[in-house]
Amino acid sequence: MEKKKWDGQTQANSLGIKIFIITISFFGLLPAYFLLFFVSWYYTLFVTAHNKFIKSFRSKLGLSTNLINIYKHNFIFGLNIVDRFAHLVMKKSPFKFECIGEEHLVNALSKNTGLIVLSSHIGNQEIAGDMLFSHIKTGINFLKLDNEKQSVKKVINTIAEERPVKIIPTNSSSIDMMIQVRSALVNNEIVCMLGDRVMGEEPFMKINFLGKEAKFPTSPFNIAAITGTPVICAVTIKTGIKKYRQEVFDYISFENTTRSNRENKIKESMVKYVNILEQIVRQNPYHWFNFYDYWEEY
Repeated sequence: MEKKKWDGQTQANSLGIKIFIITISFFGLLPAYFLLFFVSWYYTLFVTAHNKFIKSFRSKLGLSTNLINIYKHNFIFGLNIVDRFAHLVMKKSPFKFECIGEEHLVNALSKNTGLIVLSSHIGNQEIAGDMLFSHIKTGINFLKLDNEKQSVKKVINTIAEERPVKIIPTNSSSIDMMIQVRSALVNNEIVCMLGDRVMGEEPFMKINFLGKEAKFPTSPFNIAAITGTPVICAVTIKTGIKKYRQEVFDYISFENTTRSNRENKIKESMVKYVNILEQIVRQNPYHWFNFYDYWEEY
């Protein structure tokens, strides 16, 4: 049997999403959290396909796994999704944000070569993009796989239409996608790309992550090496009921990259990024949201 790969689609259905959006809109955030308490138990007990992937991840951290651990992982994942809806639905965001390392963004953009920000499925990447926009006055572009179920996409688009970011579909024409990315970088804008998932036939490199090799996309680093654009890793973690902390790491420079040293530079930079990623997940194990066969063990 062919292994099921990550397909860019959420497990939730449109009705469930609508219920949470209505709850947030009319009753607020805390009642939505109360509802999530029961929904998370449903996913823990009856939608168990990804439980083994949580166990696989935790074992690489040297952690044992029981039902409570899996429930907590599901519940925190749900909190981040509910917060995403609240951030989009409410006229004023209910969350307080702390940003650590914002100076790295400013320093990188001062190069006037644009900036590639590597987002990941750790913490809340949706809120992270809006935080960047509020702090840094330049264009924000998201490369995103446009493969969501139409029913879910319709609901999400309704509440996200005012979101001040531009979406560049990764499954559109590769030439069109690269033209849009290149244009954004020339205009000294931020391009947010996934650093922790390989999409479709995207080129990748296997790098040791938590003690075992996993696939990581090379595209962000190839683009950076060709354009001389710095690369930054940023992560936004929920730290309280209505609190988030965004940590921005020092940028990886691609200045003085030539054809002869390009390959080595890309590999060195990817290893540096994966080491940062490992540091983050070790500190925040319940905020890792890659619920699929990450190390290709099954």
